[in-house]
Amino acid sequence: MVARASKPATWEDLLALEAQHPDHAFELINGVIVEKAQPTLSHGETQLAVAAWGRQHFRKGPPGGGRGWVFGTEVDVELKPGRVVRPDVAGWRCERLPRRKDRPLKVVPDWTCEVMSEGPSDRRRDLVTKVQLYAEAAVPFYWTIDPEARSLTVYRWTDSGYLVALTGAADDVVRPPPFEAVDVKVADLLADEDE
Repeated sequence: MVARASKPATWEDLLALEAQHPDHAFELINGVIVEKAQPTLSHGETQLAVAAWGRQHFRKGPPGGGRGWVFGTEVDVELKPGRVVRPDVAGWRCERLPRRKDRPLKVVPDWTCEVMSEGPSDRRRDLVTKVQLYAEAAVPFYWTIDPEARSLTVYRWTDSGYLVALTGAADDVVRPPPFEAVDVKVADLLADEDE
């Protein structure tokens, strides 16, 4: 479902559509309301695994010291007017997030993670559209996790755009930025494979 109108859609338009379709999730991308894919169990398990790992190791600060992180799933984030995204998982350094009850949250995340969905248009949104949106908002780190390919890709923002900082397959043990203080086996961030 894509809501097109003669004028750019607004946050209020998204809320109205959400009220009409409470079982659906929407994003506002460049003034157009776009429905997010309905997640599969594999997608949901992967999303939960990433959020749980981040929270377990970094909520109170990384090992060895430092400030902690706040993590959220499916949080509405306004990157700029007309752009409200709902990352599968997002994280903010505690000192940058004084208020947590705003919707949409108007603090750009320090890290986002999208779990690849199965549909081609959803994959394109995560691998092209969102890469561009997050780069324009200067989100420092963007992860994509592909449950089907059983892989992780980490993008690091630079003045020239995103550069691939790390890739890993399920059996790889990595230290993915910005959480390089802790080793993680990529498979531990993924839903279990079907037996």
